[in-house]
Parts: sequence; structure tokens; C-alpha cells
Amino acid sequence: MFPKFLKIGTVHYSYVQDVQVNEKNRTILSGGANGFLFHELSERLGFDYELYIPKDGQFGSMNSDGEWTGMLGMLHRGEIDLAFGSLIIDEDRFNYFQMIPFTLHRFTFATNQPKFQASESSFEKPFQTDVWLSCVLAYILTTIVLWIFANIHRLYMKKRAPPRDHLLMNVQKNIICEPGKYRFPQRNRVLQCSDNFSRKGRKNTTLKEFKALEPSNRSLSFAKLALEMIRIALRQNLTLQNARASSSNAVLGSWMIACLFLTYSYSVVLLSFMTLPPVRKPIKTVEQLANAVNNHNFKVFSHSSKTVLDIIQSNPLLNGIVEKINERKWFFNKDGYPQNFDNDSAIIDTTKHLRIRYGVKPFTNKFISDDMISVVQAGLAVSKTFCCKKELRWHINRIIETGVYKKGWSRALLKAFNDRPLEVDQSSIRPLSLYDFKSMFYFLIGGLAFAGFVLLIEMISAVKFNAKFV
Repeated sequence: MFPKFLKIGTVHYSYVQDVQVNEKNRTILSGGANGFLFHELSERLGFDYELYIPKDGQFGSMNSDGEWTGMLGMLHRGEIDLAFGSLIIDEDRFNYFQMIPFTLHRFTFATNQPKFQASESSFEKPFQTDVWLSCVLAYILTTIVLWIFANIHRLYMKKRAPPRDHLLMNVQKNIICEPGKYRFPQRNRVLQCSDNFSRKGRKNTTLKEFKALEPSNRSLSFAKLALEMIRIALRQNLTLQNARASSSNAVLGSWMIACLFLTYSYSVVLLSFMTLPPVRKPIKTVEQLANAVNNHNFKVFSHSSKTVLDIIQSNPLLNGIVEKINERKWFFNKDGYPQNFDNDSAIIDTTKHLRIRYGVKPFTNKFISDDMISVVQAGLAVSKTFCCKKELRWHINRIIETGVYKKGWSRALLKAFNDRPLEVDQSSIRPLSLYDFKSMFYFLIGGLAFAGFVLLIEMISAVKFNAKFV
């Protein structure tokens, strides 16, 4: 027969087991996930209770003198019948008390969400290094190929071209003028037909208009061609006239199409990088956390409980971290979570407790890792001589299997979410600032300085060249 009255020891833990004093001056479990479980047990087993809170407000552990402290100390001394809470089941507790598990503690860590990092070299980030090198290589090769094709075509057409006089004679024959009104001034090189039009509807026809019939004797400048290729990449008008060969046009067309895709891709990705900058690489795993603490000025906060510290130390990756936590007093209590710790800090606790305190995505500015430090069972404790351990265990298992306890956690998360101010990082989207264009101005200033240097070299070279002929 289950007792009708129990002395229950517990501690206050916001949103997990809320302990309050009601209007009748009675201490009760008013809410929280564990409080929901306790009320279900009380109704199903039909017992009344009185709550006792330990003076130190701790669950309890065995000290160096072999004595139990906190709530478990009260249970060990017989002051209470049941110690209620999510007590981690370790070897000492298992040997001294009858532990009845009802949940799992998955220990992990939380850090601040990685911040967006603005970069003055954001204009380089849309393409990786190998893409930039490929673009430069393609530009050089295309310019060389186009220059070779254009000059080969010029030499080939020059050999097959008719004499200049014959070409001019053919041009003159194509213009019909009245007798006595034809003249060919040499100074302005204009063929005129006074008051009459040619068959093509032209009144004044210059020799420049017929220049296309005569191959040019001038070779195509490589420097000018290189600038023209840059003009195409920058989506400027093409001023190139010497490259008339079909092969040259094919090369130009290929370069134009390639630049079309490259420039539009670059523009879109660049705007994305500047308005939504990349974030710092977050610490996601326990191994990364250990490396950050050992190699950098990184802090890790934890419960001061010996049981929790033993769990952290049980992970081989975190052996040295516990020593630093004890040495530098990186502790916090159950209701003393640091809300605004800096970017070089982490907090170790269970996944459920971290979500209760800091929320879940996207309504949080904290990052809760999916990598587990350790997974342990937790539950309530009774003395070894308690009469109804099997009946108590059976009802707890029924509450868990039917999803009632999970429902209690859902209510606790919702209540914590409603009570907590909304913490969403609004700095992800921002207007462009002068800092974003700093690299562009550096590039412009560097180009102007280089142009001035080249001008100075040209002036010195011109002075030396003229001095030879004076």
C-alpha cells in the first residue's frame, strides 16, 4: 500500500521544477516539466505531501568527509522520504540510494551565434582563388590568340590585295557624275559630284568609306587589344576595328559570352557577400571546444557540482578543461546562467536546460551544439528501505511511455519562450557602408599611383631620348 503522506525534498529550478509558496503559506511545486510529472504522480498514487528545501539549495553530493550534502543529505539522514528532481545517477548515488530514472541528461555546450564578419576584401570572395587564376589565364590566352589571328589575317590579305591605283580606279568607276563636274582634290581626298547623286544615293563619298576594300598596313597593337578585352569584361562598347577576320570574330564572340556569365555571376554573388557577410567559423564539436580552450583565450562555464564536473571529465577530450574550470572558478548556479557572455565563452549543461534558458532556432542568439559530451540517466531518489519502490517505478514508466512527461517539457519550453525577450540577430541584413568599399578605393588609389609612376618613367625616357639628338 502506497503511503498517503510523503515528505518530499526538492530544489527550485526555473521552468524545470518551480517551487513557490501559495496563498495558504504552503510550499508547492507550481510548474515546470518535473513539476508536471510530480502532480501526475500525486494524482495517480493519491498521496499528499509536504516540501522541504535544503539550506544550500543543492541536489547534494558526498563531500571529502564522506557525508552527504544538500537534498540527498536530508534523505540520507531520514529527514525526507523522497528526493525529487533530475538527479544524475552516478556510482555513489546508486550505491547509497534507490534511484528511479525518468529522463536522460545529454550534456553539450552552447556558445554565442557566430557573428557576421565584414571584410575589406569582399570583392575577392565571390570567386575562389582557382577561379580567379582561371579567369586571368583565360584573359591572357584569349588576347594572345586574337592578336595572332588578327595579324595573320592582315598579312594574308595584304598579299592577295590588288594594287592601290587599281583599287582607286575601281572606286572612281562606281561614281557616276555629269561630264565636266568631276574633280578629285588631293588635300581633303574627297570625291565629289556636284548637284548630283551617285547610284548609291551619295553626294559626297570619302576614300575613308572605301577603306574597307583595302587591307591596313598597320599591325594590331597588343596593348590596345588587351584594353579592348578588358572593355568587354566591363560591359563597355567595343571600339576595335582592325580585327575583321571571321576567326577573330569567333574569338571575340566566345570571350563576350564567357564574360557575360562571369560578370553577372560575380555581380550577384558580390552583392550577397556585401549585404549578407560570411560568418565566423563556429565551434560545433567537443574536439573543437577542447582545442579552443587549450590553444586560445577561451572560457568554459559549468555547474560547480562535483557530479557534473566528473561527467565532463569522463570525456577524454575534456580532461584538462575541468582543471581550468576549478582553477579559474568558471562556475554558475542553476538560476545564474550568464545571458550575455562574450564570443570567446561556452556553457556546458544539458540540451534541455540550454534550450529552456536560451531558446531554439531561429529565436535565439546562442548556438547549441549537437555533439554530446556525455549522456547519463537522471531521476528521483528514495532510501533503500522505501516500501513501494516497484509501484513508484511502474507509474513513472507509464507517465513517460504515454508522453505525459514530454508534454510537460513542451509546456515548459513554451512558457520560457513567452517569458523571454525575443532574441533574434537583426544584423544579418544591413545597408552597404563605406567599409565595404574600402578595398575598391585602395585599388583605385593604387592604380592612380601606378599611372603616375609610369608617367614619370615616360617623361624621364623622353628627356634621355631627345638628349641624344641635340
